Amino acid sequence: MSDFNKESILYEIWLTTCISVGSKAYEKLFEHYSTAYEIYRADPAELESIGISDRLIASLARKDLRRADQAAEFCVKKDVRLVIRGERDYPERLDSIPNPPYALYVKGSLRPAENEYSTAIVGTRNMSEYGMRMAYKIAYELAASGAAVVSGMALGVDGVAAVGALEAYGDTIAVLGCGLDKVYPPAHRKLMGIIAERGALVSEYAPGTPPMSGNFPLRNRIISGLARSTLVIEGNINSGSMLTAREAIRQGRDIFAIPGNVGVSNALGTNVLIRDGARVALSARDIIAARNDRGIDLDRLAEAELNSDLDISILKAYGVAPAAYISEPEQREDIGGLDPVPAKTEKPKRSSAKKTERKDGADVSVADSTLPPLPEGIMRDIYESMPVGTPVSADFFSRFGLSSGELVGHISMLEVSGYITSIPGGTYLRKN
Repeated sequence: MSDFNKESILYEIWLTTCISVGSKAYEKLFEHYSTAYEIYRADPAELESIGISDRLIASLARKDLRRADQAAEFCVKKDVRLVIRGERDYPERLDSIPNPPYALYVKGSLRPAENEYSTAIVGTRNMSEYGMRMAYKIAYELAASGAAVVSGMALGVDGVAAVGALEAYGDTIAVLGCGLDKVYPPAHRKLMGIIAERGALVSEYAPGTPPMSGNFPLRNRIISGLARSTLVIEGNINSGSMLTAREAIRQGRDIFAIPGNVGVSNALGTNVLIRDGARVALSARDIIAARNDRGIDLDRLAEAELNSDLDISILKAYGVAPAAYISEPEQREDIGGLDPVPAKTEKPKRSSAKKTERKDGADVSVADSTLPPLPEGIMRDIYESMPVGTPVSADFFSRFGLSSGELVGHISMLEVSGYITSIPGGTYLRKN
């Protein structure tokens, strides 16, 4: 773009650093203002008069552009585009999801995601050899026959799937939970560089944003939202891949899962998805057949099926290794960006299940929790507001005045951490 320079994106970047990811405040602001620069120039009294919350007014009052300038400099130097909702390059499929992102930072092209067969492939980082081989095989076959593969570039299944797509000389898109100037996980530095050259990197977070744990549940809606189908390859019932599957269900996407050995924790999530209606995927053909084979090169698919067995040396060539061989310190390594990567905390342990009786007389299995108290803050307030033994819908949490994006992030973190569980009908149950 000839007119692509720091000044052309500076105030849009500033706005993305002021407003929480997923917030509906963008819509409210642009009902009254035409550009991010106009919002930058607005004074607090003016913002208050149009119904902007005190908390957001305080955020918008921070007029220091140094961080936005750094991020804009990065975008110009690294050819990262800022794609705003409503612009021509904004993905149509993503525009239709609940709570679509206002802005996307993109290195590469998102156009391959528009393919009818584009598939998000997600799964556990602690994959089995079976899961590893299936992730590579299906991604390779899909990409070779013309489908784009979308992932989160996480350790394990995500990274292997990205390698499969790249090795087939197909399209792959990685959605990050941090700024594009961060390499996370650090072990995928080489893979990230290759995707930047031959595929696409995308993030809702401005450059300089570290990979905080709360970013990833919100990131998942973009992974599933970009793709036409979502495939889950291994994951326990509380894994991030299951959160992505739930987002895909809310978005009306096709859900596929690889069946696994009953009783193995990594297979529990996928087996539950299949029990609840997800389609079984034994190969790429199962995903392709669901779309009636339109626009797929079946000859290339047949050839790919003969060449899709994984050789471990291929992963090493892309700097990817099975997650079991990646040490914890390496996963936490600070990669020297604008902010430090926070250390991981140990997931709380839970004991055996017990029965809690709902008010409607039904029994719901929940865990007898030994979780430590949540720290003071909004997440604890949400948890403690929930009645014990009675499922509540998302509307129950409207009292907190959070945006849908913020609410999804807090609920997802409570669910992944084991404090609450989701049950059929789109409701949530407090576990203790």
